[in-house]
Amino acid sequence: MIFSDFLIGIIEDNAGLFSLPQLITGLSGCSEQLGYPAGVCQNLFADNQPFTYIPIYVLIKVLHPVIAFNISVTVIALLNYFMAVCFFRRLFSKFIARSLSVILLFSPYLSYQARSHLDLAQVWVVILFLNALLFYHKKYRGPVLGLLATLMLGVSNYLAYFTLLLTAIYLGGLAVYKMVGKSSHPDILFPIKQTVLAVIVFTLTSFWFIVPYVKANFFTPRVRPETNKDTKSVNRPIEDFITFSARPWYFFLPSVDNPFFGQATKTTLAKLSSTGNYLTQNYFKSEHPALYLGLVNIALGVAGLAGISKKKTSQQLAKHKLVALAAANLVLMILTLPPVVELWGMKLHMPSYLLFLVFPMFRVLARAGALILFLNLIFVGYGYEKLQDWLASKNIAPSYAKASILLLVLISLAEFFIPLKLAYVGKAPQVYNYIASLPASTPIVVYPYSKTTEALFWLQYYKKPLINPRYYANKETDFNSEAFTKTLNTSEGLEKAQALGAVYLVYFPNADSAEALDFYTTSNLLRVQKDFRPAEALNFSLPWYDPFVKVIDTSDPWENSALLYKFR
Repeated sequence: MIFSDFLIGIIEDNAGLFSLPQLITGLSGCSEQLGYPAGVCQNLFADNQPFTYIPIYVLIKVLHPVIAFNISVTVIALLNYFMAVCFFRRLFSKFIARSLSVILLFSPYLSYQARSHLDLAQVWVVILFLNALLFYHKKYRGPVLGLLATLMLGVSNYLAYFTLLLTAIYLGGLAVYKMVGKSSHPDILFPIKQTVLAVIVFTLTSFWFIVPYVKANFFTPRVRPETNKDTKSVNRPIEDFITFSARPWYFFLPSVDNPFFGQATKTTLAKLSSTGNYLTQNYFKSEHPALYLGLVNIALGVAGLAGISKKKTSQQLAKHKLVALAAANLVLMILTLPPVVELWGMKLHMPSYLLFLVFPMFRVLARAGALILFLNLIFVGYGYEKLQDWLASKNIAPSYAKASILLLVLISLAEFFIPLKLAYVGKAPQVYNYIASLPASTPIVVYPYSKTTEALFWLQYYKKPLINPRYYANKETDFNSEAFTKTLNTSEGLEKAQALGAVYLVYFPNADSAEALDFYTTSNLLRVQKDFRPAEALNFSLPWYDPFVKVIDTSDPWENSALLYKFR
């Protein structure tokens, strides 16, 4: 069945989603199969994003895991589109609203996050919150915003963080706009009573799932990540903030994976990195493209903003709100820049340094790109309206005018387009087929560390205790999967694995250029149980659709070339 054999996206960070629901009964419990022998415990009711993971876990328990994941991705995409259309329809014609929504749906941020982070892909909840913030003016506005803020936080901590930060900046902008005497609009200030109600409702309704994390991160002494024993405390070093922050040119560079303009980006990044400056290094294609706004969108957004500034009023959204939104978006863009910059031998602290000091857990500042793009699309919509008016003034037929706009929309989509990535998971690699036939209590370790993600994913199939799954750490036993796995090419590492109960070691020589092969061959702690290496590499020709759809065969014999060793 196609929907169960092909995964929409990649395994990577999703690996645990497929195994944990099969190992733990209910929504809370423990299993020693993952991170054997200490095991792992999970309580989704105490998770900091319960509104994302509880529904997905229930769906995975009820349905085939891959089908459940694919349904989740599809539903999230539909929600994103539907909420965007509802929002933009308040401002623009049906045609423009749908066009803007499709552009958002094709954005690099959603293309990458939908395949690896379901929580981060749910921008619909942000749009719902902004819809209420900008358009809902009834007496229950405060409590409604408080409830929506809780929903947003329970869906995605990152999206809630950036949205609430933007909201604070936006409300501050309205206050400044009032103080400088630019407007006498009665709704220029968000009523203090409604603000207090929103904060109270938000605090009370999010208390049950967020308080443990607030306590761990804000009311306990901050320590370095490597010495941190609290699993709820997340303290990222400033180096991470610098790496995952924006650079001004990222707003103008398409993704390197874009089949139309990606090569130009690669060339530009190569030239920039040749300067040797640390700010031109470490481009992460799964994160930094989120900042790309699109050249067509930038041009239309500037035109739309210029058109608004010349108007005294706006029929759909008051001018003071649009000005405050534009200013808040600019401030948010500045806050995505590195917290520390060295210029001419001097270390300068940028505004985002304050974010590092107060919120050290949110290191990937580039993820604010989703919100920045959405706000920019509001002004892009006004740009399209201005273009429509100009074409009408030139007596251009409405059908030709619509065709002109459609052409610009298609160019925007071409600028954003990231090939759809599918993972074929209909057949397990041969080595895991064999392990599935072994006795139930047969703990294994996997080497090198880069292959532990797949080992975690296929655990749902072979169902044997896995000692070193990806990202696993047990602070009570001082066990770290990554550090442990890196020692498995030494006698000390093998002895520790044996002490933990390992019966088999799965080695993937192609994943580490066979560097550990000689050691394993001569080690008196191991003997070869079975060889799963193909005779030769298979050559595949790229299908015609390769620039637009990338299919990864997770059972590929060459990529999963393996040797199964048994401990003596």
